[in-house]
Amino acid sequence: MRFDLAIFDLDGTLIDSAGDIADCLNLALCEVGRRPLLREQVVAMIGLGIDVLVERALGGPGHSEQARVAAAFRRHYADHPVGKTRLYPGVAELIERARGAGIVFAVATNKRTDITKQILVALGLLPFLTVVIGDEPDLPRKPDPARVRKILELTRIAPGRALYVGDSLVDLETARNAGLPCALVTWGYADRASLSAAGPDHLIDRPAELAALLGLT
Repeated sequence: MRFDLAIFDLDGTLIDSAGDIADCLNLALCEVGRRPLLREQVVAMIGLGIDVLVERALGGPGHSEQARVAAAFRRHYADHPVGKTRLYPGVAELIERARGAGIVFAVATNKRTDITKQILVALGLLPFLTVVIGDEPDLPRKPDPARVRKILELTRIAPGRALYVGDSLVDLETARNAGLPCALVTWGYADRASLSAAGPDHLIDRPAELAALLGLT
């Protein structure tokens, strides 16, 4: 079928931001005397927002330094969100082609909206996106479907004409909670086997496969 709307997750789906996230987290950890983590360790912690990221980095909930580390991370990341962050290969071309074909593109992320837009501007992607919804006070975090439902409301596109695209099990749960079909990409932060085992509607290994799913080939 042809989709009229594609709703994308951000980190691990459109952009590889793990380098900047890891650098800022390690700066925050160093402020409380903790040893830095490897990029691969940080990748496994990404997906549920800053508080969960910091909680995982400190080894679990209830750590006495959690609030301090989270505040330091937010400060560092707000100052340097686009040092190492890059679009995944083929993403820009995919979105440009899809917009030319009349498909509406949106982003639903747990990252702060202002920082999300700053990154999208720096990477040249913001002009191609109709709606960008990030962390906002009145919206619960994914996998709650509130962000997706708000995008559907703003674009006036029915759920049956929309596709959710992400890279994690959180994204799959978000799509299911919103009643949307889900395509999970394998170039992000989760391993392919775990994504496949979860049974998404579509498992995407290359942007060209997503282009075909969107009817662009």
